[in-house]
Amino acid sequence: MHITAFQKELSDRADDISSGNVAPTIDNMLKITSDGRKLGLDPRLIAPSFEDNPDTKLNKCVENVVCIHAETAEDKLTQIIFCDLGVLHKNSADMEKSDGAEEKDDSKKSSVNTDEITNSRS
Repeated sequence: MHITAFQKELSDRADDISSGNVAPTIDNMLKITSDGRKLGLDPRLIAPSFEDNPDTKLNKCVENVVCIHAETAEDKLTQIIFCDLGVLHKNSADMEKSDGAEEKDDSKKSSVNTDEITNSRS
């Protein structure tokens, strides 16, 4: 699915909700808004099959973090990044499957030492 097709799907879902064609337990505006936020951050949060586009907000953030890391490496400064989307929560069944390997795999594309990466999930 392409991003524009998914945007149309979000619009169609909203129309269905507005017209009463779908029960709120099946779909609702909160779900649509959440999906739209995920799409805006990185479409792979919706479907891993989306391409890894270097222009997503998430990839631009990573690019910026890597740049700051390189510029401040001598001083060994710390960066803290807050993101409430795409983060597994401690109570999530998927939490046990994730050890931060994806974040560390992405760091291999940069100069960031994987031993300097950690995350905190709540």
